Amino acid sequence: PAQQEGPRTDVLIDVLIIVCSPARAPLPKAFDEAHALASTVRRAGRTAHILERGGAAAINALLQERSPRVVWFIGHGDAMHPTHKRHTLALTAEGRFVEYMRPETLANIFGGASPRLELVVLNSCQSAASDEGQPSLCEAISRRYDVPTVGWRTIAADTAAQIFAIGLMGCLAPQLAQGPRLSCSAVADAFEAGERAV
Repeated sequence: PAQQEGPRTDVLIDVLIIVCSPARAPLPKAFDEAHALASTVRRAGRTAHILERGGAAAINALLQERSPRVVWFIGHGDAMHPTHKRHTLALTAEGRFVEYMRPETLANIFGGASPRLELVVLNSCQSAASDEGQPSLCEAISRRYDVPTVGWRTIAADTAAQIFAIGLMGCLAPQLAQGPRLSCSAVADAFEAGERAV
């Protein structure tokens, strides 16, 4: 009998899309958004991989193995860490159970695991909002790793987040195909395209 091959882990990718939709607070449009983004990237002749759930260890391993240029997170960004009482991303481990990581740990994972990293998009509520005087997760990644980040300062309705994402990636994907690195102006133009779409 034929065996199904798992995804290759020896091939570098351009865009890693991480979808975290926990069982107790699902995001019904998250998977549609992820597949639309991946299709846009592939139509531009670039590579994309969707991780449909993953705890911090799985995300970190995939970032190191596949070394994406862009990391794109779709999920909740306003989850409260149960011990440290700070906003963080809600990661989903096996079984779609929520895994909470300290923002500093997430900044290290998202910002430091891929040597080719050029952009981090946290398409999730309040991922760019300061938390009681502490820098936002977007700020922490950007400051520590000198990588542009995109996130939301506010609560983001699912439909608005999806429309923004598709507008941003529609402008960004051709830029990924043109050059070895994304320029600051390319990221700014893509951000504006996302805003216009909403």
